[in-house]
Amino acid sequence: MNFGQAKAQAGIERATRTGGCVANAFTGESFRRFAPMRAGQFTSLRVFERFASAAQRRFVAEKVSGPAVEAGANIRQIACDRAPAGQFGVVAGEGSTPAQRASTG
Repeated sequence: MNFGQAKAQAGIERATRTGGCVANAFTGESFRRFAPMRAGQFTSLRVFERFASAAQRRFVAEKVSGPAVEAGANIRQIACDRAPAGQFGVVAGEGSTPAQRASTG
């Protein structure tokens, strides 16, 4: 279940992040929603890793890698670093979060 929760949080995070990228800035409210999603996704993935079988962990490790995951992590970091000022300089919709990548591969 925790992997499913992480995937759901990843989708909401990506939608919120995309809205910020389109506007080229976060509103205070959108950033207040965005920041905790990262922590929730991280926590859910850690719980999944603790209770998943070795085969399940290997499957996710194989899927949660590559250029799309790296692009998503980069865009997430840019969004966090530049949240107060905006000017993200990224194309909306680029990158995948780790849970999204694993569920579509």
